[in-house]
Amino acid sequence: MKFVKDIILNILSQMMFIVVQQIILFPMFEKQLGQSSFGWFILIYGIFNIFVVTIATSFTNLYQKKFNTFKNELKNRTAYYNYYKWIIIYFGLISIILSITIAVTQITAIEYLLIAVLIIITASRMFLMVWYRVQKQFFTIFVVNLLLSFLYASLYFLNIESVFQIFISFIIIEFIINIVIYSLNKINIKNIIKAKIGTFEVHSLNFLMLSGFAASLMNYSDRFIISLLLGASSVTVYYIATLPTKLMLFPFNMMSSVILSYIASTDNISKALKKKMLLTLPFIFLIVSVISYFGGLFIIKILYPHYLNEIKNIYYIVTLTFSFICIDNIIRSFLLKYYSLVKKAILDALTLVIFIVLSIIFTYLESGIISIAVAQLTVFLWKVIIEVYIFCKLDYDKIDN
Repeated sequence: MKFVKDIILNILSQMMFIVVQQIILFPMFEKQLGQSSFGWFILIYGIFNIFVVTIATSFTNLYQKKFNTFKNELKNRTAYYNYYKWIIIYFGLISIILSITIAVTQITAIEYLLIAVLIIITASRMFLMVWYRVQKQFFTIFVVNLLLSFLYASLYFLNIESVFQIFISFIIIEFIINIVIYSLNKINIKNIIKAKIGTFEVHSLNFLMLSGFAASLMNYSDRFIISLLLGASSVTVYYIATLPTKLMLFPFNMMSSVILSYIASTDNISKALKKKMLLTLPFIFLIVSVISYFGGLFIIKILYPHYLNEIKNIYYIVTLTFSFICIDNIIRSFLLKYYSLVKKAILDALTLVIFIVLSIIFTYLESGIISIAVAQLTVFLWKVIIEVYIFCKLDYDKIDN
């Protein structure tokens, strides 16, 4: 079955990169930088991920959501070039506005510049690949990510001793991959320059950006809150406790991406698909909970054995949270396609606000990272209950009735 094959290819292509970063490179960085400096790197890299995921995912999701409305797109790629040009425009505006963070945070001007450059070239790489997604050419995506993973893995043999060196290395690699994609995809730079920006759906993108930013910030907000309330060293502890679950989350992210690719050309969800998903979700929750708990402990024992005692009080909590996040990722693709972007953005933003408030309250009642873990579990349980309810209410294709 091609759908299953594409899911497997997509999972493998992304997992290679994640394994290289999280299992090969990051443990090495922790040893070379030390707990405090590594916590600072994780914090900065979280900022990078928030913005690159928000920018790239918002554009790719909107492109796939509207793909069935584009005329002659496979021939002239008008919308594709238009969207790519808008990425540059949005990034320019955002980078100018956020430059004020240099004055109000510990981030230096050099670090900010490096993050900004890395964000735009990584977002460029991620959006350019959407052309292969809408055509379901997941083998090409696999090949590109194989090269990407190989280049990142080569950093293991370098003597990296600072956060500055890490980001410089990442920028060089992403620049090389962009050149490769330009060549493979036969990108016409003249058409990008000539693309008419007036035909772009700015209103829809803004709500996707709000939703994406809230969801991305939710994934990394624990780092910022812990850094603010408990210090950078606690960021490292919480990162290691949640590392196995975040590693295992990527297959579900990739599954969501493939699902969105397959439903890009439809108007309504089918009744049969809705029923299958509702029956499957409880089994996914149970299986993921068991596998992630025991598999995660095994991963931590191998990569960070000296942190086992520090994470034992929160590990079972973050495992349950992860199971709910997996459900959230699966349902998300259907809501992006068939549900109101405005209402989804409100839900994501409200989730983030509630998490921040609960984290502060729980930390005040009992200082420690367990307070953040409980707040995160509470919020995702609430969010998934609402999303499942919304999913049940989605209109289905009457032909299936």
